[in-house]
Amino acid sequence: MNKIAIIGYGRFGALLCELLRTDYEVAVVEKNSSRQSQALERSLKLIQLEDIGSFDTVIFAVPISLFESVVANAAAYISEGCLVMDICSVKVYPANVMQKHLPQANLIATHPMFGPDSASKGMNGLQVAVCPLTADEALMNEVTALWKQLGTEVIVTTPEEHDKDAVLSQAFTYSVAKIILGMDLSGVELTTRSFNNIAEVAKLSANDSDQLFHDMLFYNPYFQSMKSELTESMRALTDRLNEIEKEQIETGLFKNQD
Repeated sequence: MNKIAIIGYGRFGALLCELLRTDYEVAVVEKNSSRQSQALERSLKLIQLEDIGSFDTVIFAVPISLFESVVANAAAYISEGCLVMDICSVKVYPANVMQKHLPQANLIATHPMFGPDSASKGMNGLQVAVCPLTADEALMNEVTALWKQLGTEVIVTTPEEHDKDAVLSQAFTYSVAKIILGMDLSGVELTTRSFNNIAEVAKLSANDSDQLFHDMLFYNPYFQSMKSELTESMRALTDRLNEIEKEQIETGLFKNQD
């Protein structure tokens, strides 16, 4: 890993550039003019998709919903033996896409289990999932060493095991955050540590796009199972809340309250 082309300069693509630019020659492929300007403001090198053949490493940092089309368009320009990685928040789908379109490359599916907001508080203790696909052990060791050097904990796993965990650790968490964000908690002055922790989860999730929320659910093969469990749990809680409400009304305990 010497020359790294990062395809996509969204929030995480921008973070990757900042993390890697000190030790590697980094360039960006980005079609959006506003994001191109942001990259240039950071003194980053902009290249065209056709130029990635001269890079020994390519990282796809694009929305999951665009992933296959971008990979397919890039395939003709990726050189034999190039190290190719993704950073999608699901792993089965992008792993299948990369193996379908990039048989000539050394493939590693990765997922940094954090976003730019979490990373801004420090990288130590944050996790990165690494799924070896067709890359050899030497490249795996190099990628693992890179993330460890940044302070993260590297978890080597399979795309399937990753998605089973991530549908709970991320997709479920984001779903709960959506519930919290749907309530007005802005006027609460008397708080507990638990309340503050829950509010912080919602706050971090609020900075991510609704497209990311959609994609991490839609492209996870285990989403339906999680949804079923969450729905059943919410139904049981609603039933219990209804019981308490009914009891409160029947006792007339707060009959004079508006």
